[in-house]
Amino acid sequence: MVHDSTPVPTTYTCLWYKAGDFNRPPYFAIVVGTGTRGALDLTVFGRRMTTGECYEGVRHKDDPIFTSRPQRLKDNGCWDYFPGTAPPVKPAAAPNIKTKDLLYQLADEGKSPPEIAKLMTDATKEAWSHQRVNAILRNRPKE
Repeated sequence: MVHDSTPVPTTYTCLWYKAGDFNRPPYFAIVVGTGTRGALDLTVFGRRMTTGECYEGVRHKDDPIFTSRPQRLKDNGCWDYFPGTAPPVKPAAAPNIKTKDLLYQLADEGKSPPEIAKLMTDATKEAWSHQRVNAILRNRPKE
């Protein structure tokens, strides 16, 4: 089962970027399966190709794993939505006390603001950025 905050195509097709190269036109891809944490199995069709090439474990272009494992991007490429097909991002509401308590707890555990933003997005199903996390932590009441 794919977690709700993990990007998945809204259709059974998507764009695929060979080796994550955004300077070249993307390829057309058909989603043939989903793996763990939003990794997709794709059949990719290049220009003038009659048969596709299979790629397993392809992650969305914004997946943070590419920061720590750039070779994955080169090996499997990455996928993105067709223009106009990305699901809308739910705007973030003002955090309530329970949400702030969770944020403070994650900060006390030594998590970085980008890690906290990802965990908060997962927990609240709302878009969180590390800038928003930093702003709330700056205004944290002194105990």
